[in-house]
Amino acid sequence: MGGDTLIAMTLFISLFGSPIAMLYIYLKYRSKKLKIIEKMLDANREVTPEMLAVLNQPNSSTPGSDIRMAVFYLTIGGAIFLMLMFEVFGNPARLSLLSLLPLSIGISYLIASRLKEN
Repeated sequence: MGGDTLIAMTLFISLFGSPIAMLYIYLKYRSKKLKIIEKMLDANREVTPEMLAVLNQPNSSTPGSDIRMAVFYLTIGGAIFLMLMFEVFGNPARLSLLSLLPLSIGISYLIASRLKEN
């Protein structure tokens, strides 16, 4: 498989797969909210506007979510760096700098988690 074919496949998957994945996540989150409302109605509890406002608020991050995201991005950055340094795609000495993006995002999540603790 040539580099051009790999680029074309990645572009196709990202262009058409990303909107489908986002739609799936949105509909799944929405169905969870509707199930909560349905359970409340089944239990003969009143659904007030305040409850609906709470359900529509974005989720607060869990205590360990910054650490998990930091580990995720650091792992992705390290994998990209190693893949490019071992010349998976030819002569990628400059391409290995692309790994700095997920590495810096991971470091920023680590800093954010430390600031939250203080």
